[in-house]
Amino acid sequence: MSNRSACWTQLLVLRRVLMNWRRRYGYQFVVYAAILGMASIYVVSMEAPPESEIASQESFFLAAKATKVAMPKDWTHGKYQLSESALPSWMKAYVAFHQRHVQTPASASRLVWHCPENRGCGGIGDRLSGIVQVLMMSMVTKRVFLVDWHGSGLSINKVLRPRFIAWDSIPLPSDMVKLYANDDRNNTYLRDPRTLPQKVNIQLQANLYLYDAVLKREPAYLAYWNRYGGVNISLLSPFKIAFWTLFQWTDLVVRHAQGLRNASGLAEPAQRYIGVHVRTGSGVSWTDPPRHAGLPALRQFYDCARRLQHALQQKCINEGDSTSSLPEIYLASDRVDAKFQMKAWDSENDNTIKYVTNLEPFHVDKSRNAMNTSAAELDVWGELKVLLDATCLVTSRSQFSTLASSLRMDQTPHRCAVMFDQCDIEQIEQAVAVVSSC
Repeated sequence: MSNRSACWTQLLVLRRVLMNWRRRYGYQFVVYAAILGMASIYVVSMEAPPESEIASQESFFLAAKATKVAMPKDWTHGKYQLSESALPSWMKAYVAFHQRHVQTPASASRLVWHCPENRGCGGIGDRLSGIVQVLMMSMVTKRVFLVDWHGSGLSINKVLRPRFIAWDSIPLPSDMVKLYANDDRNNTYLRDPRTLPQKVNIQLQANLYLYDAVLKREPAYLAYWNRYGGVNISLLSPFKIAFWTLFQWTDLVVRHAQGLRNASGLAEPAQRYIGVHVRTGSGVSWTDPPRHAGLPALRQFYDCARRLQHALQQKCINEGDSTSSLPEIYLASDRVDAKFQMKAWDSENDNTIKYVTNLEPFHVDKSRNAMNTSAAELDVWGELKVLLDATCLVTSRSQFSTLASSLRMDQTPHRCAVMFDQCDIEQIEQAVAVVSSC
């Protein structure tokens, strides 16, 4: 396809966005946005997807949203099964404590993870990391853990529901001490929760997790774990255990993720595929400092995905699957033109990259102009699950990537995941080694 066609394809995407904005903000705003949008579109030597492909994906995607997509049994919660009896002793003890005290407010103080109405909580990866951190702090201090999630268009109960801990119990205490611990890995409260004010209910805003290895070095957490026989972070991540003790997907997210897969043209859920998360940091939908912007970085993502793709295929061939084909690639990014460019490179090879063409990039904490915030946010949750379900991942320096690479229960002790710019042979071999079967 010609350079002119590639540019025209991007203009089609811009046109759809502007039509939505016109209905909400009026013509004056749209004219200004159109000038900026067209100025940002530059012609590169690439093969953009044809308009027929865009139309086909759009019609399928809208149909998937409007109907109940069938959920194959092996792709609902199978990769995240976690029975209460299988929990480690340190988690079982806290689950029992929480169940005893959650309905009797006077029996134990509350520690509430909080995100205010005015946002400032970070993206989904930041928020969920902070939630797990505050849960760990609740264990150490023998407090009842609760979640108070605001500042977004979609209630957390719509996408995640309690598994073994009733973190959504209400009403919340009215007499809470408000504390703040965002973006500070040296925060005293995070490092040693025993320094929290005693015998009071606390509302804490936190958007990071200190990492398993860091917590194991901190005396407060180590003492708690040792009380129940210790913890072996090389076998099973405390973060992973804590997350799936708290959460399970709602059917809304499971169905929406399936709709995204179908709209992208990805094969059936049982098939192997590679997820790629490209966080350029220069997205057009929100203000974000550049992270991995520019064609050289984008080429690193593409080359890494290709190496991982061939390594996974070879692993399956070596294990006796002589008919093994190249795994497909699902591409998620904060820039539509980044997807176009990688698709262009791929069209010169095996044409295995898949993505949802009309998916508008959205950030739960920073985006302000989405026509339907709840729908845009559901897209983000859906893509998180698609990336989580991928056999292997190519990741960015982003908490969203970190989350996607941290939570598979059937890949231990490590995930089949590679950072896009640390994609040498050794890293690739270590990644595919944890894939249990083809």
